Amino acid sequence: MKFRTRLFLFYIIGIGLITILWASYFIHFEENRVRDSWREHELIQAKLVAANFTDGAQFQDPRKVSSTVARIAKVADGRITVVDTAGKVLGDSSEDYTKLPNHSDRPEIRAALFGRIGMIDRFSDTLKQRLIYVAYPLRMKGKIVGVVRIAKEESALSSLLLRLRIVIISGIIITAILTLIFGALIMRRLSEPILDLKGLALRISRGDLSARVRYFGDDEVAELGLAFNNMAEKLADSFSIIKDEKRKLEAILENLVDGILVIDSDLKIVLANRAAQDILGLSSSNIQGRPVLEVVLNHHLMNLIQEVNLSGQAFESELFLYYPDNKQIQVFLAPLKDDDGTLAGSIVVLNDLTKLRQLERVRQDFVANVSHELRTPITSVKAMAETLINGAWKDQAMLDRYLEAIDQESDRLSNLINDLLDLAKLDSNVEASKEPFDFIQLITEVQERFINTNSEKGLFALDLPDSDLPEVEANRDRIKQVLINLLDNAFKYTPPGGQVRLSVWLENGRIKVAVSDNGIGIPKEDLGRIFERFYRVDKARSREKGGTGLGLSIVKHIVESYGGKIEVESSLHQGSVFTFTLPIHQG
Repeated sequence: MKFRTRLFLFYIIGIGLITILWASYFIHFEENRVRDSWREHELIQAKLVAANFTDGAQFQDPRKVSSTVARIAKVADGRITVVDTAGKVLGDSSEDYTKLPNHSDRPEIRAALFGRIGMIDRFSDTLKQRLIYVAYPLRMKGKIVGVVRIAKEESALSSLLLRLRIVIISGIIITAILTLIFGALIMRRLSEPILDLKGLALRISRGDLSARVRYFGDDEVAELGLAFNNMAEKLADSFSIIKDEKRKLEAILENLVDGILVIDSDLKIVLANRAAQDILGLSSSNIQGRPVLEVVLNHHLMNLIQEVNLSGQAFESELFLYYPDNKQIQVFLAPLKDDDGTLAGSIVVLNDLTKLRQLERVRQDFVANVSHELRTPITSVKAMAETLINGAWKDQAMLDRYLEAIDQESDRLSNLINDLLDLAKLDSNVEASKEPFDFIQLITEVQERFINTNSEKGLFALDLPDSDLPEVEANRDRIKQVLINLLDNAFKYTPPGGQVRLSVWLENGRIKVAVSDNGIGIPKEDLGRIFERFYRVDKARSREKGGTGLGLSIVKHIVESYGGKIEVESSLHQGSVFTFTLPIHQG
């Protein structure tokens, strides 16, 4: 029930009770007053009648008394009866006095004969109705000689009292209605500010902190409205600060590299940032509120969380995830506590170590490969040098053969060191100078080099576009190195009579280059690793050809440094196709 309705209902009940009490009292008071006035009127009338009997002789003659009573009755209302001290009726205005019985037993007559005024309401046996009697003692020369009695119908008084009640009740009802109307207006006026406060509270509860009370005045309600406005302003400021802090926290959490999981005391997920979802392979929907074990299928992590909750201490550990991908994760766990120190849950920080461990393995492999690649030629040179020192130099044929081998191993060592230096420069991300150059001219230079040195291998074909190509925007020496490395590999692994083809065309605003051969090809299982450093499909054959195992890695670095991508397609014993793109000059 609404406040205004309750207030008005209480007001109606209050007005109703007051009206009933006031009406009861006022009707009772007025009825008594009217009854007293009625009897007083009868008493005065009786006294006036008694004043007509001053002559003792007149009073001794019943006919004269009856005549006097009849005369007075014409101008007076009510029944007039005159009785002597013996109770005998001497005159009556309504009945034949000679036929009336003795009235000495009437209570009002007896009272008057004793010198009192007799007043009573009773049933009249003569008239067969209730009457109101007033009896007044008739005195002559100080002696009671009879009684004058006035009687009026009680129904007349009842009719008068009924009309009085109707008038009083009607007046009170009208007054009550007017009071209710006036009270309703006053209550509406008084309740409007309270209802405004209610509306303000509801709007604030729904998050509308711009709501304000528009009631002004100098009473308590106005002060309450001002207090509400101040509260709303402070809440708005507080919520604004909270929202700003929340946005900052969300931005920090969403951009953290580390994954953050917040777990409550029931082992349900409260929060998981984007990094945690990526690391654990979770979907952003339906995460919050779900049990950890239902979302993260890893019992090791679950055991760590339970251990933190039981001990209340922070932990650090590493674990392996096998779904959806194999990952190695570093985990930091710490308890979350309320202000009173009660354990509220735990926070889990996830650091994906997979790439770091891969890089460590690559570094270890790289160091091992470099050591091996350096040790092999050095060992060969040292062995041949010791052999020559021990006297083999005297054999001219052996001396020539060993010196030639030492020269080859020195070239191989030099090439390896140069490739390592090139990779170091590329890894440092130091951007080489770029300039536009004629790519067709560069191809011509490279073609002349390989035609002269590989004429016995087979045909070297060029596929060039009919129209002129735009200039390439890159470092000319590095692009030349890419072409040389790819063509060198193609000629090395293509048997005599085979074909090496260099194709160039314009595609999607970039120059696309393809180096293809019909040589020995690359096994399918090795295609994903041929761009790794020191990776060789056939290690013995590669060393025999003088390769360092770094050429394709250098090619990949150079192409990707210019926003390009290198791809390879190959089938065993059918040849290979290396394709890459280059940026064009936009001038």
